[in-house]
Amino acid sequence: MDLFPAPNIQGSQDVTGVGNNYLTNPIEPDTTNQFDVRIDHKISDSDSIFGRFSFSNNHLTPPTAIPPPLDGADFASGDFLNNARNLVISETHIFTPRTVNELRLGYSRNRSERLQFNSDKNLSAQYGIGGIPFVQPTAACRSSMSTA
Repeated sequence: MDLFPAPNIQGSQDVTGVGNNYLTNPIEPDTTNQFDVRIDHKISDSDSIFGRFSFSNNHLTPPTAIPPPLDGADFASGDFLNNARNLVISETHIFTPRTVNELRLGYSRNRSERLQFNSDKNLSAQYGIGGIPFVQPTAACRSSMSTA
């Protein structure tokens, strides 16, 4: 019971006991760094090229109703990381007024991680609760591409 925060408001009382006696208004850190770059170039009267690169790094830490370690472990709180990259290239060639060729290439990548608070700590062992295995969080799926 010592892990629960102490009551900080009067609350209400009925036949089941005292309730609604803890109030919190935590901040929600949200750091986003992003930019877009676009280039349009007319190579000749019959050739033009366009390219765009988008970059976004987002790190947010939505709080819980009860502070850690008894944070409820809900899906809407924890430590979130969302990093996105997007690249688009398009080349247009006009052969005749009635014949046009367009090449479009695109690449998208999104790295997203969601970890609950204290996911890297063995809290069950720390507080003497036996029989609960602890597994360090790791990436569930990793992939990579390379050219030889």
